[in-house]
Amino acid sequence: MMRNMFCFALGTLLLANCNRPPIEAPTGTFYGTLPCADCPGIRYELTLNDDETYVERSEYLERSVVRVDSGTYHVQQDTVIQMLGPSGNEVNRWAVTNGNLLMLDQSGAPVTGGLAKQYVLSPEKPDESAAKPQSNVDFKATGNEPFWVLEIDFDQRMRFKDLNGLELITPVPTATYPQDDVTEWKATTEQGELLVTVTQKKCQDTMSDERSGYQVQVQASTDTTEAYAYAGCGRYLGDYQVNGKWLLSRLNGQPVDEGAEAPYLALQLAENRAGGFGGCNRFTGSMALKDSALEFGALAATKMACPTLSNESAFLRALSEQSLSFRIDGQQLWLSSDSVELVLRAAE
Repeated sequence: MMRNMFCFALGTLLLANCNRPPIEAPTGTFYGTLPCADCPGIRYELTLNDDETYVERSEYLERSVVRVDSGTYHVQQDTVIQMLGPSGNEVNRWAVTNGNLLMLDQSGAPVTGGLAKQYVLSPEKPDESAAKPQSNVDFKATGNEPFWVLEIDFDQRMRFKDLNGLELITPVPTATYPQDDVTEWKATTEQGELLVTVTQKKCQDTMSDERSGYQVQVQASTDTTEAYAYAGCGRYLGDYQVNGKWLLSRLNGQPVDEGAEAPYLALQLAENRAGGFGGCNRFTGSMALKDSALEFGALAATKMACPTLSNESAFLRALSEQSLSFRIDGQQLWLSSDSVELVLRAAE
């Protein structure tokens, strides 16, 4: 009964293993870069020895901290390596799958969520450049009184720092969208809490007079400081400049009658999410960046009837299940293929 319950907890990924003969624990060294709440990542090495002892090495990137720990391990429930510390306490459990080690959570199930792929160890040693996460910045915001800066790498982390010495580094949580032109990220770690609200609206820096297209509000607190609110301006960088709300101006060379509410397209590249308004109905679907093009999945729309429905249908056909190259020039976005051309402008 216990074995069946354990297999059910592991889910489909490991279910087949429960009917196989007991495994022999793979020996050797396994490598990976685990998520870290307050650093870019933990470069991790786990060595399993023939005598059922292990050595693990954890290097906290950008913190100059290295830990080396050891203990014993044994194979549990035929498919799982259980690591024990010197005092006999459980340290970690790993499922053996396809020659890799997959970390399990406290309930014995595989780790899930947006960072799940980072909890897999491989026997192949990465080179130095591959092992260290690259510090790319996809969104940057700054403000004054006091001066502060926020940098988001959507593949790694959010990093906030102010002039008074407050600094928070967190994983990037799943975004929420109170409105199509508002995006929020709320991260809570052992070190503190970070709430970032980005609104697509013209913004001007109070000191440099530099203009951008996004107003940013940040609430930051640590275990030793109360929450403090910051305000400033931000911008998406690189391919992430496609993020945001874009009003449709022209479709296949024809100007668009905006009417009471302009048709628009709302894109969120980090979540592979597309949505918008066709002039009568709202729509939503998937979108992903592949080979310098935006690939849209099938778009689902509400079913209201309006006089402008033919124009809306043409807009949705131009997007749904299409691969469109894109180009951004200032406040305009061009999406095109051999048969489609859309010109959109940034919402204000």
